[in-house]
Amino acid sequence: MIDVTFDPTLANTLAQSLKLTAIALPLDMQIGDLTRLTDVKHSYWRLKARYTKSGGASAEFAAVATSQQRLQRVLATGTTLRVWTSVNPADQLGWGWLCSQLVQAQFMGGFNGFRFL
Repeated sequence: MIDVTFDPTLANTLAQSLKLTAIALPLDMQIGDLTRLTDVKHSYWRLKARYTKSGGASAEFAAVATSQQRLQRVLATGTTLRVWTSVNPADQLGWGWLCSQLVQAQFMGGFNGFRFL
């Protein structure tokens, strides 16, 4: 089973304290122009890097791409997902995005079905 959350702090807690496999899906994957998820040169990454004072646009893009790739690998295996959500807007947007990913995975033939705990 893989835990999926839209809160990186919760994912880290699950992984470090409870020794669970967790994927944190950041807000970047949930709203706005989602074409940026496949374009490292999209202006969004430079803007985000400026305000987060991270390792730059490439690092911002890489973090989101890594989360997305991890999720796609898990979906391809049919592993059970436990999704942690709340009523906050980021979680609700994330839940909608994740559901769209589950539907795409199912119809792309790499996924035979899923169940929720």
